[in-house]
Amino acid sequence: MNILIITDVDSRKKWANIVVNYFTNYTLTYFDNFINIKIINEFNVIILALGGGANYKFLLKFSQYIEENKPKRRPIIITGFNGSTDTDNIHALLCRVGSDFICLNSKKDYNNFSNHLKKLNFSNHTLTLTGLAKQYNQIEKVEKNKIVFFAQPDVPKTKRERVYIVKKLEQLALKYPDKLVYIKPRSKKGSSNITHQEKYYYQDLLKENSIKNIYLIYDDVEKILLSTNLSITVGSTVALESIHCKVNTVVLSDFGIRQEYGNHHFMGSGCLLSFDDLLSAKKGYVNQVWKENNILIDSKKFENLVTKVLKKIEQQKNTHEILPLEPLYYNKNNASYFYYNTLRINDCNKNIWFRFRNLPIFKLN
Repeated sequence: MNILIITDVDSRKKWANIVVNYFTNYTLTYFDNFINIKIINEFNVIILALGGGANYKFLLKFSQYIEENKPKRRPIIITGFNGSTDTDNIHALLCRVGSDFICLNSKKDYNNFSNHLKKLNFSNHTLTLTGLAKQYNQIEKVEKNKIVFFAQPDVPKTKRERVYIVKKLEQLALKYPDKLVYIKPRSKKGSSNITHQEKYYYQDLLKENSIKNIYLIYDDVEKILLSTNLSITVGSTVALESIHCKVNTVVLSDFGIRQEYGNHHFMGSGCLLSFDDLLSAKKGYVNQVWKENNILIDSKKFENLVTKVLKKIEQQKNTHEILPLEPLYYNKNNASYFYYNTLRINDCNKNIWFRFRNLPIFKLN
């Protein structure tokens, strides 16, 4: 089986890589050349690990190509969301409508997006509940001895807020001298291939630190969590993973409960606490009803996705007829400006791959 991944940043590429891991019995092909869209039919499956607008640009160009050239077969298209999903951002979902499977990370995401589509009188049959693409069962658990702050590249935004976090972590390190306190940056300084760019690096803010038991750590999140006593974040998806791994988890309320900081996702979780709560030894709890609706990590869900994909491929092979395209939600009637402006961008570029040619997984001829 040939699988093409189209991605733009490391975080989404990581999501796509985990998805294809569930196709373990098949040969995987990663796109690494600047090619014309005509050869996409060499692939059985295309995974779009992209942002909303880029998904729509590809899906629109893809549908044009199929309609104009009428090939005998086509690849199966998979899209999804690689972390905490704001289900009020219906545009992000509608830009993915037109793919065969839209992977969703939780029951809340599935139910909310289904309700949105129902209100728009549009089918929700391509929505697929897969859960977060994680594989913690493959990593051996080790002794837990860490307090870890999981940083985000653009949250919080200001230098003053970040200095505040560093100072509070230093206080924690002094209060618990027998513990190792770590800051886990989202990326190494200077990295450009991330979803959001970082302006004030914790690596710089920590240079003046004189506390002996506070460090930086760059290991994979999956590995870190399994040796962590206390996980702290402002609003990262890591908090969902941390709760799943039964780590004491704190989502900071120090800066307020704010949509742009992502901690609003955790209202009702029992995990919203402040640094002062931590310094006074207060612990959070996990609301199990909230957890059931908001956190899902289940390899069987991805195995079910693989089964459905293979069924579609087999159906196309047996009937010798191309699978019907899933309809795009945005069209020339209900979103004429967005539709025609996207067409204009595609036409100016002549080739959809022009939009992706500078991405790190691609090599120009």
